[in-house]
Amino acid sequence: MSTADVVTVVVAGVVTALVTALLLARTRHVPTNPRLPVTLAVAVGLCALVAVLAVALVPLAGQGDPLGTAGDLFSTAARTLVRPLTIVVVVLAADVGFFAGWLRLRREKRSDA
Repeated sequence: MSTADVVTVVVAGVVTALVTALLLARTRHVPTNPRLPVTLAVAVGLCALVAVLAVALVPLAGQGDPLGTAGDLFSTAARTLVRPLTIVVVVLAADVGFFAGWLRLRREKRSDA
């Protein structure tokens, strides 16, 4: 595992934790519905994907061109999207979001019963 891979996993983990905590805190007083786990999974998964892409694209920043040439940008983004590490990180982040939403939904149902 290279240094870039470790940074990718750490950044995606931090983003996943922050997004999950912020979304759950922001919707604390909103009544839950059965779509909450899926909604949270999609939101957290997409945020983790953006974080993984950002970690891959930041080293392309050069003098004058903020993200390097367009060809470098697209080729790096495409290579990042098909890497197994990207897929694993995004799926795990979505799983964390789904589980957090499911726990909140379950707690809400228990308190109503």
